[in-house]
This record gives sequence, C-alpha cells and structure tokens, in this order.
Amino acid sequence: MSGKILETERLRLRPATADDIPLLYNWYSHPETSALYDGLQFNTAHPDLFAEEFGLWLDTDAELEYAGVYILELKADGRPIGEGTWMLVQRTGPDSPDVYQVGGLIGPAELRGKGYGSETLHALREFLFIERGAHRLEAMTGAFNTGAMRTLHRSGFAREGVLRETLLIKGVWHDRVIFSLLRSEWESGAPVVNS
Repeated sequence: MSGKILETERLRLRPATADDIPLLYNWYSHPETSALYDGLQFNTAHPDLFAEEFGLWLDTDAELEYAGVYILELKADGRPIGEGTWMLVQRTGPDSPDVYQVGGLIGPAELRGKGYGSETLHALREFLFIERGAHRLEAMTGAFNTGAMRTLHRSGFAREGVLRETLLIKGVWHDRVIFSLLRSEWESGAPVVNS
C-alpha cells in the first residue's frame, strides 16, 4: 500500500500494517462498531481467520494499490481511534478505472460525533481526487446510521438511492443508502469539513 501519510487538523492517517491486525480485529468484530461500518470486509469469526485474511489482503490488493486502510491517530497523543478505507470499485471494469469506494469507522464510542469521521473523509477525498485521479467516489451506509449520512452530506456527497434490505444485523434486514461525489462537483467546490 502507498506509504503516503495523510494529515488533518487533529488526525494523522497512516497506512495500516500487519502490526495493526489485533487492533483492527477488535474494531471490526465489535457488534456495535461493525453495525456502523461499511468499508472493506474481512472475516471476523475468529482472530486467526481475520489475521490470515487481512495479511493476504496486505500482500495482494494493498500491495497492488487497489485498496488501502489507514489507521487514524490523534495528533495530540498518537492514540489510534479508528480507520479509513478506500478501494477501487471492481464492478466498473477496465473501461471505468477511476471509481473508488470510501469507508471508515471510529472505534471508541465516546469519540463518535466529534468530527473525526468528517476529517477522515475529507483527507481520503483529497487523496483520491488529487493523487489517484479519481472520477467518482462512492460510500454506503446503513439507513439507520444518521451520523454517517450527515458526514457524507457535509462533505459534498449526494444521496443516490437505497439498496433495499442488503444489510443483515442480528437476524434483521436493513437498507443501505448509497452516496457519491463526482470530480466535477469536487472541482466546483463541494462543501468542505465542518468539524
């Protein structure tokens, strides 16, 4: 994965490594956090399965720069508080190579709603449009995740539609909402972060 470190006012985003696997497993496998997350998916049935799958991902997609995971660290004390992800959307094929999906999570519940997700999304947005030449960014979230939807809206993403009953949580099906931001919208001054 690209070794580029991204920075915001309060956060340092550094590429994830194999050393981050236990931390990521704790976030991805926690029931409350996983229900809010809609990014890269790894098997969380057991820590060893997760480590094997994430390690393989580091050696393939991350190494080939088809996707990336950043660890969010507070600049004030270096504490890791979450992650931000991006991935090339494969369904578009070789004729549409510049479409990316973004996602992320804030691990500690007490730090959600403090603007860290907005800062992360802004950093990923700038990185993908400037460094990767993105044409379109996409994001999805559960229809119940009003915080994520507000963050996406404030960052210039437009709500495109609803994917009905595509998210199964504790035996209950939920809708997902898809958002997008086009390069032309970003270039014309899509809103920036209000942290």
